Amino acid sequence: MTVIHEWTLKLAETVAPDEVYLAPSIAASYIASRYADETSGDSTQANSQSLNSTCEPCSIHLFLPLVLRSIEQASNQLVDMLSSPTMHDIVTNVIPLATLLIQFKECSLHEKSHAQAQHTMNLLESVEELDEKLANEYPACKEVVEDISNTLSNSGIPKEISEITAWKTFRQFVENQKSGLEYLRKLK
Repeated sequence: MTVIHEWTLKLAETVAPDEVYLAPSIAASYIASRYADETSGDSTQANSQSLNSTCEPCSIHLFLPLVLRSIEQASNQLVDMLSSPTMHDIVTNVIPLATLLIQFKECSLHEKSHAQAQHTMNLLESVEELDEKLANEYPACKEVVEDISNTLSNSGIPKEISEITAWKTFRQFVENQKSGLEYLRKLK
């Protein structure tokens, strides 16, 4: 199994569990499109078009190819961040904050009652403080997450889902730094 296959599966398990069974096919399509792009001399645009059309004949809209495209577009920043000397600080300080942000954003998406909504509003100030702390102390991390989230939002994914997906993707790369770097370098 190649690093592209491994990461496609890992990302599917993390952000698109309904598409896990398609991950091998999506990875194979991605690798084939990368090879075709290399031989034609075009990389990013042709790859994203061929990756998005993996299921076009059957008119199925998949989330995982959009996530892969957002990672590819943020790959330079991700490589810089994962290669930085502050990586230990990011693992120690940012991952717990990212986990809290993910939990909050997921809860706010699924709140069912007024009491839950009120609880969410009470937590909002703390989350905004966490978000501001990340932006001030770890701007590269915040920028990577925003780039992934914006790419997903620009693809038509709702903002809340884009943000949750971006944070989960970010956390996956930070927690698996070595193989994440290998995957990102294969994208280039």
